[in-house]
Amino acid sequence: MTDTTKPPKIDSDFDRVNEHFHDSYDAAKEIHRLESPVFLVLADSLILHRKNEKGKAERTAWEFTPPLFHVLKSVSHAPIALYARLLKKDGGEAWVKKLDDALHRAEARLDSLDGVPDHMARDARKLLELTAAFIHEGVLDGSGSSVQAANRFAESTKELLLLLTRHATEIQLTALHDAVQEALAKLSPEERETVEVVVMGDHQARNRSLGMQYFRKVLGEPEGSEDRVTYGESITSEDEALTLMATRRVDRPVAMAFFGDEKRLQRDVLGDAVEEALATRDYPVIE
Repeated sequence: MTDTTKPPKIDSDFDRVNEHFHDSYDAAKEIHRLESPVFLVLADSLILHRKNEKGKAERTAWEFTPPLFHVLKSVSHAPIALYARLLKKDGGEAWVKKLDDALHRAEARLDSLDGVPDHMARDARKLLELTAAFIHEGVLDGSGSSVQAANRFAESTKELLLLLTRHATEIQLTALHDAVQEALAKLSPEERETVEVVVMGDHQARNRSLGMQYFRKVLGEPEGSEDRVTYGESITSEDEALTLMATRRVDRPVAMAFFGDEKRLQRDVLGDAVEEALATRDYPVIE
């Protein structure tokens, strides 16, 4: 019986060809790694990597997210936490007390911040009050929990959640823009024209993420083009992001030289051939 768990053996001559490919490819990426400045957006940080006037790698970071953003985010999570617990149908007195305490801490944190716009503070407090009132209605005792109760609560908080989302977006966009302006002040006119961006995040955010939409706007880039702005899906380190950018910088001339399309290697290299092959095959739909 054949063991299909082991990869097939490849002739060593072919292995050597692949080794030469990877050695050359990796060397080219290293050369192009910082050929022009790169902005990285990672969580609450804007990070600029560039070569300074002496040709040395330089890193500068700005922590741009203000505390109010995190407070609004925490407040917005409160009703969703309650909704999830309602669906689980096992609230219990201890869990109710924990959430109640968390609501009080969120409100205290909101009160401790200076310069919070009145309309934002009002909306946040109202959402906290709605959540606090609902957890004392007795629906979290286990027997009273229901999908109907969860949906009723969600409907009552929907508009406030949308308002807080808009407030948080306004705060975050302003803070990011201020950080970008400060970072751009470090760049020469030539560097501004060539700066590229990697926005890091999870799969769900991707093209609609705040960072992607912001940088596409300020760099005048249409959605989906990914010329100077790209998304680093599931990338969590600066080194990975810089490697992604270096890969793109090498792939463009290679793709143009071999395929006449500089973006050909930004999608699966087999993708076009797969599409053509599938169009000629009558595979049954799985039912």
